[in-house]
Amino acid sequence: METLMIIIFAIFVIALILAGSAWPDIPPVSQYELERRRQQNNRTAIHQLRRIAVYDDLVSLQRCVVALLLVLMVMASIGAFDFGGGVLVALAVALLYGGVGRISWVHAIAQRFYNAVEPSFVSFAGRFPRVVRIVRSFVPPVETNLRLGSRAELEHLVRHARPSVLPPVEREQALGSLTFARKTVETVMVPRNAIKTVEQDAMVGPLLLDELHRTGHSRFPVVDGDIDHIIGVLHTRDFMSLKEAVSAQVQTVMDPNVYYIDGAQSLEQALGAFIKTRQQVFIVVNTYRETVGMVTLDDCIEALLGHAPAADDDEVYSQPVALPEPTQPRALPMGEQNDA
Repeated sequence: METLMIIIFAIFVIALILAGSAWPDIPPVSQYELERRRQQNNRTAIHQLRRIAVYDDLVSLQRCVVALLLVLMVMASIGAFDFGGGVLVALAVALLYGGVGRISWVHAIAQRFYNAVEPSFVSFAGRFPRVVRIVRSFVPPVETNLRLGSRAELEHLVRHARPSVLPPVEREQALGSLTFARKTVETVMVPRNAIKTVEQDAMVGPLLLDELHRTGHSRFPVVDGDIDHIIGVLHTRDFMSLKEAVSAQVQTVMDPNVYYIDGAQSLEQALGAFIKTRQQVFIVVNTYRETVGMVTLDDCIEALLGHAPAADDDEVYSQPVALPEPTQPRALPMGEQNDA
Protein backbone atom coordinates (compact mmCIF):
# COMPACT_ATOMS: atom_id res chain seq x y z
CA MET A 1 0.00 0.00 0.00
CA GLU A 2 2.80 2.35 0.91
CA THR A 3 4.53 1.65 -2.41
CA LEU A 4 1.33 2.40 -4.28
CA MET A 5 0.95 5.75 -2.47
CA ILE A 6 4.54 6.64 -3.33
CA ILE A 7 3.85 5.88 -7.02
CA ILE A 8 0.67 7.99 -6.92
CA PHE A 9 2.61 10.78 -5.19
CA ALA A 10 5.29 10.66 -7.90
CA ILE A 11 2.64 10.82 -10.62
CA PHE A 12 1.04 13.89 -9.03
CA VAL A 13 4.45 15.56 -8.67
CA ILE A 14 5.26 15.00 -12.34
CA ALA A 15 1.80 16.21 -13.37
CA LEU A 16 2.20 19.28 -11.16
CA ILE A 17 5.57 20.14 -12.70
CA LEU A 18 4.20 19.79 -16.24
CA ALA A 19 1.02 21.74 -15.50
CA GLY A 20 2.95 24.53 -13.82
CA SER A 21 5.52 24.75 -16.60
CA ALA A 22 3.01 25.05 -19.45
CA TRP A 23 1.34 28.33 -20.34
CA PRO A 24 -1.06 29.57 -23.03
CA ASP A 25 1.09 31.03 -25.79
CA ILE A 26 0.56 34.58 -26.98
CA PRO A 27 -0.09 34.73 -30.75
CA PRO A 28 3.14 35.44 -32.66
CA VAL A 29 1.44 38.14 -34.76
CA SER A 30 -0.84 41.05 -33.93
CA GLN A 31 -4.60 40.79 -33.77
CA TYR A 32 -4.80 43.00 -36.84
CA GLU A 33 -2.76 40.50 -38.82
CA LEU A 34 -4.88 37.65 -37.50
CA GLU A 35 -8.05 39.44 -38.60
CA ARG A 36 -6.53 40.00 -42.03
CA ARG A 37 -5.67 36.32 -42.35
CA ARG A 38 -9.09 35.29 -41.05
CA GLN A 39 -10.67 37.15 -43.94
CA GLN A 40 -8.64 34.87 -46.19
CA ASN A 41 -10.13 31.83 -44.38
CA ASN A 42 -6.85 30.95 -42.71
CA ARG A 43 -7.70 28.22 -40.19
CA THR A 44 -4.74 28.94 -37.96
CA ALA A 45 -5.75 32.59 -37.70
CA ILE A 46 -9.35 31.64 -36.89
CA HIS A 47 -8.12 29.34 -34.10
CA GLN A 48 -5.79 32.02 -32.71
CA LEU A 49 -8.63 34.56 -32.61
CA ARG A 50 -10.75 32.09 -30.67
CA ARG A 51 -7.88 31.63 -28.21
CA ILE A 52 -7.57 35.40 -27.77
CA ALA A 53 -11.30 35.65 -27.00
CA VAL A 54 -10.97 33.14 -24.12
CA TYR A 55 -7.33 33.80 -23.16
CA ASP A 56 -8.21 34.84 -19.59
CA ASP A 57 -10.27 31.66 -19.21
CA LEU A 58 -7.40 29.51 -20.47
CA VAL A 59 -5.05 30.99 -17.88
CA SER A 60 -7.67 30.57 -15.15
CA LEU A 61 -8.27 26.93 -16.07
CA GLN A 62 -4.53 26.27 -16.08
CA ARG A 63 -4.31 27.76 -12.59
CA CYS A 64 -7.22 25.60 -11.44
CA VAL A 65 -5.48 22.47 -12.68
CA VAL A 66 -2.28 23.46 -10.84
CA ALA A 67 -4.22 24.15 -7.63
CA LEU A 68 -6.04 20.82 -7.87
CA LEU A 69 -2.78 18.95 -8.45
CA LEU A 70 -1.20 20.71 -5.46
CA VAL A 71 -3.99 19.49 -3.18
CA LEU A 72 -3.78 15.95 -4.54
CA MET A 73 0.02 15.98 -4.21
CA VAL A 74 -0.23 17.02 -0.53
CA MET A 75 -2.76 14.29 0.19
CA ALA A 76 -0.63 11.67 -1.59
CA SER A 77 2.47 12.87 0.26
CA ILE A 78 0.80 12.50 3.66
CA GLY A 79 -0.48 9.07 2.67
CA ALA A 80 2.98 7.95 1.56
CA PHE A 81 5.18 9.51 4.27
CA ASP A 82 2.82 9.94 7.22
CA PHE A 83 1.62 13.33 8.38
CA GLY A 84 4.84 14.97 9.55
CA GLY A 85 7.07 13.70 6.78
CA GLY A 86 4.34 14.15 4.18
CA VAL A 87 3.89 17.83 5.07
CA LEU A 88 7.62 18.50 4.80
CA VAL A 89 7.91 16.66 1.48
CA ALA A 90 4.82 18.43 0.11
CA LEU A 91 6.22 21.80 1.22
CA ALA A 92 9.51 21.10 -0.57
CA VAL A 93 7.69 20.08 -3.75
CA ALA A 94 5.47 23.20 -3.61
CA LEU A 95 8.54 25.43 -3.35
CA LEU A 96 10.65 23.70 -5.99
CA TYR A 97 8.28 22.51 -8.73
CA GLY A 98 8.28 25.92 -10.40
CA GLY A 99 12.06 25.95 -10.67
CA VAL A 100 12.11 22.48 -12.15
CA GLY A 101 9.49 23.56 -14.68
CA ARG A 102 11.81 26.32 -15.94
CA ILE A 103 14.30 23.76 -17.25
CA SER A 104 14.15 24.08 -21.02
CA TRP A 105 13.54 20.43 -21.89
CA VAL A 106 10.96 20.08 -19.12
CA HIS A 107 9.13 23.17 -20.37
CA ALA A 108 9.27 21.88 -23.96
CA ILE A 109 7.62 18.59 -22.93
CA ALA A 110 5.02 20.39 -20.79
CA GLN A 111 4.18 22.84 -23.56
CA ARG A 112 3.77 20.00 -26.03
CA PHE A 113 1.27 18.30 -23.75
CA TYR A 114 -0.56 21.55 -23.12
CA ASN A 115 -0.84 22.37 -26.83
CA ALA A 116 -2.42 18.96 -27.34
CA VAL A 117 -5.16 19.54 -24.74
CA GLU A 118 -5.65 23.27 -25.23
CA PRO A 119 -8.33 22.86 -27.96
CA SER A 120 -10.42 21.03 -25.34
CA PHE A 121 -9.96 23.95 -22.93
CA VAL A 122 -10.99 26.42 -25.64
CA SER A 123 -14.05 24.34 -26.45
CA PHE A 124 -14.98 24.02 -22.76
CA ALA A 125 -14.62 27.76 -22.17
CA GLY A 126 -16.82 28.47 -25.18
CA ARG A 127 -19.53 25.99 -24.23
CA PHE A 128 -19.69 26.65 -20.48
CA PRO A 129 -18.88 30.34 -19.96
CA ARG A 130 -20.84 30.54 -16.69
CA VAL A 131 -18.87 27.69 -15.15
CA VAL A 132 -15.57 29.19 -16.23
CA ARG A 133 -16.64 32.59 -14.90
CA ILE A 134 -16.86 31.10 -11.40
CA VAL A 135 -13.19 30.08 -11.39
CA ARG A 136 -11.89 32.98 -13.48
CA SER A 137 -9.00 34.78 -11.79
CA PHE A 138 -7.24 38.04 -12.49
CA VAL A 139 -5.06 37.86 -15.59
CA PRO A 140 -2.85 40.83 -16.58
CA PRO A 141 -4.01 42.19 -19.94
CA VAL A 142 -2.10 40.83 -22.91
CA GLU A 143 -1.32 43.27 -25.71
CA THR A 144 -2.40 41.61 -28.93
CA ASN A 145 -2.32 44.75 -31.06
CA LEU A 146 1.00 46.14 -32.19
CA ARG A 147 1.68 49.55 -30.66
CA LEU A 148 4.84 51.35 -31.55
CA GLY A 149 6.55 53.24 -28.77
CA SER A 150 9.00 55.22 -30.89
CA ARG A 151 10.36 55.77 -34.36
CA ALA A 152 13.44 53.81 -33.31
CA GLU A 153 11.23 50.80 -32.55
CA LEU A 154 9.66 51.05 -36.00
CA GLU A 155 13.11 51.15 -37.59
CA HIS A 156 14.09 48.10 -35.53
CA LEU A 157 11.02 46.18 -36.71
CA VAL A 158 11.68 47.08 -40.34
CA ARG A 159 15.40 46.25 -40.08
CA HIS A 160 14.71 42.80 -38.60
CA ALA A 161 11.64 41.93 -40.68
CA ARG A 162 11.74 38.50 -42.27
CA PRO A 163 12.61 38.54 -46.00
CA SER A 164 9.33 36.77 -46.72
CA VAL A 165 7.48 39.74 -45.22
CA LEU A 166 9.72 42.56 -46.40
CA PRO A 167 12.18 41.82 -49.23
CA PRO A 168 15.67 43.36 -48.84
CA VAL A 169 15.08 46.08 -51.47
CA GLU A 170 11.80 47.17 -49.87
CA ARG A 171 13.42 47.05 -46.43
CA GLU A 172 16.18 49.40 -47.57
CA GLN A 173 13.60 51.73 -49.11
CA ALA A 174 11.58 51.80 -45.90
CA LEU A 175 14.66 52.44 -43.76
CA GLY A 176 15.80 55.14 -46.17
CA SER A 177 12.46 56.91 -45.88
CA LEU A 178 12.44 56.64 -42.08
CA THR A 179 15.97 58.02 -41.66
CA PHE A 180 15.95 60.51 -44.55
CA ALA A 181 14.75 63.50 -42.49
CA ARG A 182 17.62 63.06 -39.99
CA LYS A 183 20.39 62.98 -42.57
CA THR A 184 22.28 66.11 -43.53
CA VAL A 185 24.04 67.03 -46.73
CA GLU A 186 27.40 66.41 -45.06
CA THR A 187 26.56 62.75 -44.53
CA VAL A 188 26.20 61.97 -48.23
CA MET A 189 28.33 64.56 -50.03
CA VAL A 190 31.51 63.90 -51.96
CA PRO A 191 34.26 65.37 -49.75
CA ARG A 192 36.47 68.16 -51.05
CA ASN A 193 39.54 65.98 -51.58
CA ALA A 194 37.56 63.48 -53.69
CA ILE A 195 36.09 65.97 -56.16
CA LYS A 196 37.46 65.84 -59.70
CA THR A 197 37.72 69.40 -61.04
CA VAL A 198 38.52 70.86 -64.46
CA GLU A 199 40.52 74.03 -65.11
CA GLN A 200 38.63 76.73 -67.00
CA ASP A 201 41.33 77.09 -69.65
CA ALA A 202 41.64 73.35 -70.33
CA MET A 203 41.12 72.45 -73.97
CA VAL A 204 38.14 70.30 -74.85
CA GLY A 205 39.25 67.24 -76.73
CA PRO A 206 39.58 63.44 -76.75
CA LEU A 207 42.25 63.43 -74.04
CA LEU A 208 40.14 65.44 -71.60
CA LEU A 209 37.02 63.50 -72.43
CA ASP A 210 38.83 60.19 -71.85
CA GLU A 211 40.22 61.44 -68.52
CA LEU A 212 36.79 62.52 -67.30
CA HIS A 213 35.12 59.39 -68.59
CA ARG A 214 37.45 57.22 -66.50
CA THR A 215 36.07 58.79 -63.30
CA GLY A 216 32.65 57.26 -63.94
CA HIS A 217 30.90 60.60 -63.42
CA SER A 218 29.31 63.04 -65.82
CA ARG A 219 29.42 66.46 -64.09
CA PHE A 220 32.55 68.27 -62.91
CA PRO A 221 33.15 71.62 -61.23
CA VAL A 222 35.14 74.09 -63.38
CA VAL A 223 37.64 76.06 -61.30
CA ASP A 224 39.66 79.21 -61.67
CA GLY A 225 42.87 78.22 -59.94
CA ASP A 226 41.56 76.18 -57.01
CA ILE A 227 38.43 74.46 -55.76
CA ASP A 228 37.39 77.47 -53.67
CA HIS A 229 36.87 79.42 -56.92
CA ILE A 230 34.31 77.39 -58.87
CA ILE A 231 33.01 79.27 -61.88
CA GLY A 232 30.82 76.65 -63.53
CA VAL A 233 29.86 73.02 -64.01
CA LEU A 234 30.93 70.91 -66.98
CA HIS A 235 28.72 68.10 -68.24
CA THR A 236 30.29 65.57 -70.56
CA ARG A 237 27.16 65.91 -72.65
CA ASP A 238 28.31 69.44 -73.50
CA PHE A 239 31.13 67.97 -75.56
CA MET A 240 28.63 66.54 -77.98
CA SER A 241 27.42 70.01 -78.95
CA LEU A 242 30.82 70.87 -80.43
CA LYS A 243 31.78 70.14 -83.97
CA GLU A 244 34.60 67.65 -84.20
CA ALA A 245 36.91 70.07 -86.00
CA VAL A 246 36.37 72.90 -83.53
CA SER A 247 38.53 73.14 -80.42
CA ALA A 248 37.45 75.21 -77.45
CA GLN A 249 38.26 75.89 -73.85
CA VAL A 250 36.18 74.38 -71.07
CA GLN A 251 34.84 77.79 -69.98
CA THR A 252 33.11 78.23 -73.32
CA VAL A 253 31.02 75.07 -73.03
CA MET A 254 30.45 74.84 -69.28
CA ASP A 255 27.27 75.83 -67.45
CA PRO A 256 28.15 79.10 -65.65
CA ASN A 257 25.38 78.70 -63.07
CA VAL A 258 26.81 77.49 -59.78
CA TYR A 259 24.52 76.60 -56.89
CA TYR A 260 25.60 76.28 -53.27
CA ILE A 261 24.17 74.59 -50.22
CA ASP A 262 25.23 74.48 -46.59
CA GLY A 263 26.48 71.11 -45.40
CA ALA A 264 24.41 71.29 -42.20
CA GLN A 265 21.13 71.45 -44.08
CA SER A 266 18.93 68.37 -44.19
CA LEU A 267 18.54 66.15 -47.22
CA GLU A 268 14.86 67.11 -47.26
CA GLN A 269 15.88 70.73 -47.81
CA ALA A 270 18.43 69.71 -50.40
CA LEU A 271 15.92 67.60 -52.32
CA GLY A 272 13.43 70.47 -52.26
CA ALA A 273 16.13 72.79 -53.59
CA PHE A 274 17.03 70.36 -56.38
CA ILE A 275 13.40 70.21 -57.45
CA LYS A 276 12.90 73.97 -57.25
CA THR A 277 16.06 74.92 -59.14
CA ARG A 278 15.95 71.95 -61.55
CA GLN A 279 19.67 71.48 -60.96
CA GLN A 280 21.48 68.23 -60.32
CA VAL A 281 24.66 69.42 -58.62
CA PHE A 282 25.18 71.68 -55.62
CA ILE A 283 28.53 72.77 -54.23
CA VAL A 284 28.70 72.27 -50.47
CA VAL A 285 30.26 75.10 -48.48
CA ASN A 286 30.83 75.96 -44.83
CA THR A 287 30.09 79.20 -42.97
CA TYR A 288 33.29 80.73 -44.40
CA ARG A 289 32.10 80.00 -47.93
CA GLU A 290 34.88 77.48 -48.39
CA THR A 291 34.16 74.47 -50.58
CA VAL A 292 33.87 71.34 -48.46
CA GLY A 293 32.27 68.96 -50.91
CA MET A 294 29.70 68.36 -53.60
CA VAL A 295 26.24 66.77 -53.52
CA THR A 296 24.08 65.57 -56.36
CA LEU A 297 20.45 64.74 -56.90
CA ASP A 298 21.45 61.08 -57.19
CA ASP A 299 22.94 61.22 -53.69
CA CYS A 300 19.64 62.43 -52.24
CA ILE A 301 17.64 59.81 -54.12
CA GLU A 302 20.02 57.07 -53.01
CA ALA A 303 19.65 58.16 -49.38
CA LEU A 304 15.87 58.18 -49.77
CA LEU A 305 15.55 54.84 -51.56
CA GLY A 306 18.34 53.05 -49.71
CA HIS A 307 20.11 52.17 -52.95
CA ALA A 308 21.53 53.97 -55.95
CA PRO A 309 19.10 54.73 -58.80
CA ALA A 310 19.75 53.13 -62.16
CA ALA A 311 22.44 55.01 -64.04
CA ASP A 312 21.54 56.84 -67.24
CA ASP A 313 22.76 59.70 -69.39
CA ASP A 314 21.85 62.20 -66.72
CA GLU A 315 23.83 60.50 -64.00
CA VAL A 316 25.30 63.05 -61.63
CA TYR A 317 28.48 63.03 -59.63
CA SER A 318 27.80 60.25 -57.14
CA GLN A 319 28.51 62.32 -54.02
CA PRO A 320 26.89 65.39 -52.30
CA VAL A 321 27.60 69.16 -51.89
CA ALA A 322 26.56 72.04 -49.47
CA LEU A 323 24.87 75.51 -49.46
CA PRO A 324 26.04 78.88 -48.07
CA GLU A 325 22.78 80.41 -46.94
CA PRO A 326 20.39 78.54 -44.60
CA THR A 327 17.66 79.32 -47.08
CA GLN A 328 17.88 77.73 -50.51
CA PRO A 329 20.52 77.23 -53.20
CA ARG A 330 21.13 80.21 -55.43
CA ALA A 331 23.31 81.03 -58.41
CA LEU A 332 26.10 83.49 -57.72
CA PRO A 333 27.27 85.98 -60.32
CA MET A 334 30.60 85.09 -61.84
CA GLY A 335 32.23 88.21 -60.43
CA GLU A 336 31.15 87.31 -56.94
CA GLN A 337 32.55 83.84 -57.47
CA ASN A 338 35.98 85.20 -58.31
CA ASP A 339 35.92 87.44 -55.23
CA ALA A 340 35.02 84.54 -52.92
